[in-house]
Amino acid sequence: MFRITQGARTRCYCTPMDLKYYAHFVLTELGGSGFGEFTGVVHVDRVRAAGMVADEAKYMLAANLDVDADDVHVIHWSHLH
Repeated sequence: MFRITQGARTRCYCTPMDLKYYAHFVLTELGGSGFGEFTGVVHVDRVRAAGMVADEAKYMLAANLDVDADDVHVIHWSHLH
């Protein structure tokens, strides 16, 4: 499951995933409404997650949220045990 929370709104994308990461990132250009700040646990499949750093996470998040990678700014990305 891939879950992103912003205030009272939560989006869930269910796909097979294995490793958990804590993510804190900002999206700009949200339909002209400025930006949105998101925090939460992101589940990533083991093959894709192997050694994933914030720069790689930026592109994964952008693809999953259907936004341009330049609009994703990762503040914190860390593997959870």
